[in-house]
Amino acid sequence: MSILSMDVAPYRLSGRVYGTLLNHRSALELVSEAANAAPYKAAPQAPVLYIKPRNTLTGPVVVPDDVEELEVGACLGIVIGRTARAVSEQSALNYVAGYLIVCDVSVPHSVYYRPSIRFKARDGFCPMGPTVVPRAAVPNPDNLQIKVFVDDDLRQSATTRDLVRPVPRLLADVTDFMTLSPGDVLAVGAAAPAPRARAVLGPWLVDASDVPDPGNLELRTFVNGKLVQHGNTRDLITDVPGLIEYLSSFMTLNAGDVILTGTPEGVVNVNEGDEVICEIEGLGRLQNTLVSDAAFGRGI
Repeated sequence: MSILSMDVAPYRLSGRVYGTLLNHRSALELVSEAANAAPYKAAPQAPVLYIKPRNTLTGPVVVPDDVEELEVGACLGIVIGRTARAVSEQSALNYVAGYLIVCDVSVPHSVYYRPSIRFKARDGFCPMGPTVVPRAAVPNPDNLQIKVFVDDDLRQSATTRDLVRPVPRLLADVTDFMTLSPGDVLAVGAAAPAPRARAVLGPWLVDASDVPDPGNLELRTFVNGKLVQHGNTRDLITDVPGLIEYLSSFMTLNAGDVILTGTPEGVVNVNEGDEVICEIEGLGRLQNTLVSDAAFGRGI
């Protein structure tokens, strides 16, 4: 399914995503000293919002050349089902179409009230999905566990029970000063401190000294959770040292060049909306979701 469409009304996201700062108690506690100092001298009295523009919603996460790590802020996203303007806390959930996961990626920074768009709005900095879960299937959005894994390692565990403004109140407070339209997404706010992921080639660069034998690594590919490819670098026709020797015999390999050793059998066709995970033993997992040219906003 396209990242911009869903199976419940209004059937398509608008492309407008609003994030909420300091709405998780752990995030507010982390900056409490600064928040209570001049010029603010108090915690926020109203929701502090920022925008994740359309360029952040699709495509790969584009890593700035001068950044070594990225912050990963996982939070619940509220999908608006009908025009919400000055709604009451009691009726707020009636304006919700459903919920999804928002992965709010940021360049690490120390600005907590008004972060620069260059920290929050880089290409691909707001993956969402994997689908919109209808409101009826989530009886209590204020009692959900949120976990962040980096290379299968649990880096953060949080809950929406710890929101400063629970979902109904957040909707009421936000729509008190702005209108939310069908398909808009309001991210409720991430816990703190945000886990960090290495910001280098896929999913990160593992030092050669940490891979004692590149000729004995398991490789697996999953499509939508199904194992479709399984191999081992033991089965390379030309092993890693042999590839380097052969290629460098007729061409110069420069620092930073990458050699692809070849893929095992099991190549399959994939389609828009499919989630593809490639993993190599000891190196990690590379996860991508396919989107169409239309969803990416690009003509064919």
